[in-house]
Amino acid sequence: MAHEEKVLKSIKPFIGLSKETEMHQPVLSYYLKLYAVQKLSTAYQSFKSQGKSIDKVAGFMQQMMGALKQKKNSMGQQLDKTQNEVALMKFILNMFARYVKEYETGVATKMTGKNLLSCSRFIETLAVFQPLN
Repeated sequence: MAHEEKVLKSIKPFIGLSKETEMHQPVLSYYLKLYAVQKLSTAYQSFKSQGKSIDKVAGFMQQMMGALKQKKNSMGQQLDKTQNEVALMKFILNMFARYVKEYETGVATKMTGKNLLSCSRFIETLAVFQPLN
């Protein structure tokens, strides 16, 4: 059971960021959720092959997959990769540059660190789905 908790804890930041970005960056939000589902799926397969209990992971994964399917259907053309790749990277890099500047000028706060961590999670997520140039 501890192994399930560890996996669910590892995707929590991506789910949280997905909720935070849903209103202003729906495509990024979608990819964050999709990445979390992929991480769950990988863990599910690993646990299953080891004969470990996977009920919690399986239930949560099914719930997320249903929500993801609904989101994908409602977004339609917004998920066109070629249109979004540049816009998403520009958004993330601008955000990253802003927080690095805060750090370099000595006005960084605890929130600056959290925001830089969020940027790294955005980049990690996008790297799975799109080649980063």
